[in-house]
Amino acid sequence: MSQDKYKTFVAQAERAVSDVSEPALKQIAFQKILDDLLAGTREPKDASSRTKPRAKQVVSFPPGPIGKEGPKQYIMELIDDGFFNEPKTTSSVRAELATRGRHLTRTLIAVALLRLCKRKVLRRAKVADSEEGNTYAYSMW
Repeated sequence: MSQDKYKTFVAQAERAVSDVSEPALKQIAFQKILDDLLAGTREPKDASSRTKPRAKQVVSFPPGPIGKEGPKQYIMELIDDGFFNEPKTTSSVRAELATRGRHLTRTLIAVALLRLCKRKVLRRAKVADSEEGNTYAYSMW
């Protein structure tokens, strides 16, 4: 091995451990790096040529319809099919959506129904009181 190449390896190892403050760790790290350089498992590099860490790869999905899916849209489909011509409770709406493959929680359905009532798409009427809360029926205006 040439004297110049050895000096390059020593300089490379010194630069690599320059940030280590603990003397014992610095010595061990220096020796390990120098051994690797001499064995040929590491390539001598300048500090400026260090590679940057790779950025995380972002997976993108094909664009789909925005705002077209969700509980409110599913209930709008029921409205279009005439489901609300007769008053329906939240549980009957949930059951009908389940038969159509839309398995939603009671809360999601109730919130969507309430929003449609506020927009005056549906109308809400109280049909029963219970300890658990009030029961409402939803129908067309």
